[in-house]
Amino acid sequence: MRNVRFTTRMRVQELLLLGVLLISLTLTLNTTPPSEAQQEWSIIITGLVDRPYNLSLSEMLKMPATVVEAELYCVDGPSQPILQGKWKGVALRTVLERAVLNNGVVKIAFHAGDGFSSDLTVEDALKKDVIIAYELNGQQMQGSKLSPGNRLVVPGQWGYKWVSGVAKIEAVNYDFLGVWESRGYPDKATISPVQQACAAGAVDPGVYLAFVIMAFVVLVVGRSYLKRRRIESESIS
Repeated sequence: MRNVRFTTRMRVQELLLLGVLLISLTLTLNTTPPSEAQQEWSIIITGLVDRPYNLSLSEMLKMPATVVEAELYCVDGPSQPILQGKWKGVALRTVLERAVLNNGVVKIAFHAGDGFSSDLTVEDALKKDVIIAYELNGQQMQGSKLSPGNRLVVPGQWGYKWVSGVAKIEAVNYDFLGVWESRGYPDKATISPVQQACAAGAVDPGVYLAFVIMAFVVLVVGRSYLKRRRIESESIS
């Protein structure tokens, strides 16, 4: 009788232990570590502002969202966009207005978590379609505390202005130049209509070059003709 009770007790303990193991395994399988896209990060808003502050991802998600459809072109390979679609985020002007820019601010500097930097004039920074995006085509950007999941979206400007992983936004009163700007790339990185057309494939670069050469020839011939007519007129008079 004692052996039966002991055996029954052992089986009950084994079943309880098995149950605990199954529950632990289930919780382990169903509990995944937070993805990089879900990790909290923030942007430091600093420089010549009245109200410096840290803007976290959680706060950005609660702010009025702006959606901009734009294409990112690399200046070294403009034949097709690197990224394109609908960018969702917070208007940069909203971020700056909250900080209140001081008088004398001429540029906004952007510092990425990996050390990259770029800049915009205040005029460009306050445009309605310039945003700090945290989503592209409905997908939240991956990021972490050291490399925030965001991108500065600047429609109509070359890709080196589209800073990825913005960690600090700084208002300055001097001619700040970012990484590529300080190496000679144009600080005013606007893509011209012709460049946009070529990038989109609407105008073949070879055809564009031919038109430029033709225009130059017409200009030279035209000036030569006018000069000859002026000399002839002076000779007759």
